[in-house]
Amino acid sequence: SAASDVYKRQQYTRTSDSPTFADVTISSDSRLKEDIETIDNALQTVESLRGVQFKLKNALTDRLRTGVIAQEIEQVLPDAVVDGVDGYKKVSYNDLIGVLIEAIKELSEKVKNLENK
Repeated sequence: SAASDVYKRQQYTRTSDSPTFADVTISSDSRLKEDIETIDNALQTVESLRGVQFKLKNALTDRLRTGVIAQEIEQVLPDAVVDGVDGYKKVSYNDLIGVLIEAIKELSEKVKNLENK
């Protein structure tokens, strides 16, 4: 449909060297979920992760990028990593968001406790 085509154009634009998305949304409706629990020990989990900067091999540009290493994430959050059909491991960055949110909340609570001493 015409409306669908407009939506697709708004979401995706092809640039000279890579696809660029205007917005990425992921289904997160509570009606699609079950066994919902708040993440425990999120700060400890985040402390065991490593953020890295790197350059992609064989990339069209040599710009410095940031992210994580799938093999390292797999050791801590195995469900956040999948094996691609191309043989490369892929990280669901979306699966890291909840852990990061809860870790920030844990840190905030620690700061508040220190401020109240």
